[in-house]
Amino acid sequence: MKRALRTLLFSTCMILVHSDRAAATTYAFVAATDFSSGCASWVESAPPRTAHDCVEALSSDPVCRWAFGKVYVVNRFGFDNVQVLDPGNNFQTAAQYSVGNGTNPQDIAVVSPTKAFVSRLNSADLLVVNPTTGASLGSISLAAFADGDGSPEPFKMFVYGDRLFVSLQRLDNFVPISPAYVVAIDLATDTILDADSVAPGVQAIPLTGTNPNTDFALDVATGYLLLGETGAFGANDGGVEVIDPIQLQVLGYESTEGQLGGDLNDLALAPNGRAYAVVSDDSFNTLLLEYDRGTGAVANTVFAPGGFSLGDIEVSPEGELWVCDRSFASPGVRIFDTSSHALLAGPIATGLPPFDLAFDNAESVAVPPLAPSQLRILFAGPNPAWDRFQVRYAADDGSSLPARLRIFDVRGVEVGRAESVAGQTLTWNAEGAPAGAYFYRLERGSAVVTGRFVHLP
Repeated sequence: MKRALRTLLFSTCMILVHSDRAAATTYAFVAATDFSSGCASWVESAPPRTAHDCVEALSSDPVCRWAFGKVYVVNRFGFDNVQVLDPGNNFQTAAQYSVGNGTNPQDIAVVSPTKAFVSRLNSADLLVVNPTTGASLGSISLAAFADGDGSPEPFKMFVYGDRLFVSLQRLDNFVPISPAYVVAIDLATDTILDADSVAPGVQAIPLTGTNPNTDFALDVATGYLLLGETGAFGANDGGVEVIDPIQLQVLGYESTEGQLGGDLNDLALAPNGRAYAVVSDDSFNTLLLEYDRGTGAVANTVFAPGGFSLGDIEVSPEGELWVCDRSFASPGVRIFDTSSHALLAGPIATGLPPFDLAFDNAESVAVPPLAPSQLRILFAGPNPAWDRFQVRYAADDGSSLPARLRIFDVRGVEVGRAESVAGQTLTWNAEGAPAGAYFYRLERGSAVVTGRFVHLP
């Protein structure tokens, strides 16, 4: 019922998911490192999951992306370059280019065979390059969102249709500064989209917590993006944030570090709706957990190898959970069934301990242009809500159509509503409602906007 509700709530957004790959996934590329040296390995996705170890040298601090038939390795701290590998030539280096000495690149988002963006922690500019040659195509300044050290620390990126989302860690001498942000960029114009039309200037999306520290994850059923925020290490002050990439607003935490029991290191979503997180506990042991998306509570401990040994986790398009296990005794890639959590394979040795991985597929989400009469949420909160939840909206058509706010619990049952004839603020009285996650649905004429919030008694 919960997943059916999410699909219903976002049916009006016309979110289309498509893949530019011609066939099923055939391999997982693995960036492996022991932090003194690094290498490129790959694992065949079908049984018997044959591994091909260390076919090319990488830096000791690599992360990887697949796009348009190539593998892109971002060689990070102290290396400051992008390495382009050719799968058709056993992943040998086809090109390698600098992105600026001392800039500490973190991610690459390839939007076409001739255009890509590179985020760099030590630069307030988002670099635009030809991904194959490294030729500069310009830059986008993010300086307006910088903290005291002059950089907003741009980190991970995600392409969503004609928009690019960039997380800004905002770390001043490694101390998280509030608020952290997500910037949305219009790929047609390479300009920052304004997330708040009321406030002066161009605004980013302010996050609930600080120090966004994971990849973005896409919930295909709803169109939402998930992003993990670690906050200060050891403080359990972060969580999994839900972001509406169409309305450019946050919907609050889906799960908190307090519920997960430690610092959030990574997250992944499976096609069956299950959500996974890598968490580091107070003793620096990393755990692979499944959490309940309705309550945020831990549902299962999938893997607990002990020590700070878990790296990247990814879910393949076929629905398998691939885990980079860096444990000292038996490092390798482990593969779990996301229905039963049975271990399907592993540890699959990759020469050096696996650190980051990517599949030979690429997904993008087509976002239609917003109609002129589309509703815009100006405020939805407080989140979490206590005695009331309020939605303030604007409509660009200038008419005074009545609006209706409907509130649903996680079972899909409508538990309240509010209506307005001509006003632009609607309020639900939450007194007496059980604690938990709720969905709201704002309806006005044929336009619908939805979101999610948490109620605390």
